Amino acid sequence: MEVTRVDVNLHTVNTDVFDPGNYDPMFLVQITLQRKLEMWLSVIDQEELLMAGQHQIDSESGCVFEVPIQEVAVPASFIHYLAQRISGFNFDASLCVDLASLIASHAYHLEGHCRGFYVSAHVDLVDVDVNEVAASEIRPILDSEGFTLPRGASETVLKKERLCKKQGGADSSSGSTCVVCLEDFSSSVKLTKLPCSHVFHDKCIFRWLLYSKSCPICRTEVE
Repeated sequence: MEVTRVDVNLHTVNTDVFDPGNYDPMFLVQITLQRKLEMWLSVIDQEELLMAGQHQIDSESGCVFEVPIQEVAVPASFIHYLAQRISGFNFDASLCVDLASLIASHAYHLEGHCRGFYVSAHVDLVDVDVNEVAASEIRPILDSEGFTLPRGASETVLKKERLCKKQGGADSSSGSTCVVCLEDFSSSVKLTKLPCSHVFHDKCIFRWLLYSKSCPICRTEVE
């Protein structure tokens, strides 16, 4: 599944700060466009998303233009003018209007905007690729894509009897809350005690150990 997200970072300043003696207000807009790809893995039966990485698809592009004062004076005209300029990036019409409205609103909220402004809009178009995978498939996929994850405990360690499983009732050294999910322990949920004696929900700690070799509390390694 692939969807597109638009991230916009806006920065606005008064142009009369640059040249207080200039009585002809300048209204400048700079738009910088960057396209990126985010890869996410949806782990089956675990209700979690794991971000595998982010790629820059192409180089930045952009433009700087001055907005005529008569367009700035009327909000609807300002938005229409901006949308026309933004359409040069080949966005669809609704995205052009949305970005234009956002830039215009940001400019109008600047104190003293009538004396001139400079708006810098950095726009990231992010293609989000989400794939469903089993937990056992995560590492091969990341390796093939050139991404890396911290290596967790080995299967041998995860199967060792020294990871003591118990039914409810954590000892006082671990408190009454699982620090992985931040939920309280209960007698109906299986618990697992690490060699360092700290206790966690069974499912929580084994999921943690897939990506880390150490206890979430004291950082003692399990192997």
